[in-house]
Amino acid sequence: MIIVKALITGASSGIGRDMARYLDSKKIDLILVARDEENLLKLKQELTVNVEVLTYDLTVNENVYELYEKVKNEKGEDITKTVWRKVKYNPAYFAK
Repeated sequence: MIIVKALITGASSGIGRDMARYLDSKKIDLILVARDEENLLKLKQELTVNVEVLTYDLTVNENVYELYEKVKNEKGEDITKTVWRKVKYNPAYFAK
């Protein structure tokens, strides 16, 4: 069984927040990552899918590695769709 879940960085505002809302409309579970836990928790309240909130400052290299290890080890699932803020992505990919 494939579990479809998206990890979105920069999810507390802007494009990351909007992508979370869009993927929620497509019924894709989410892992939301950002520095601003308060905004992440507010966003979580408005979404209808399963949401995990992780607070990390990904401008710190060690935090990037920590996030990777946390998701890899605790979830034991393939995250099939990842949206990294400020990285080019194709929104049509998520329309499948």
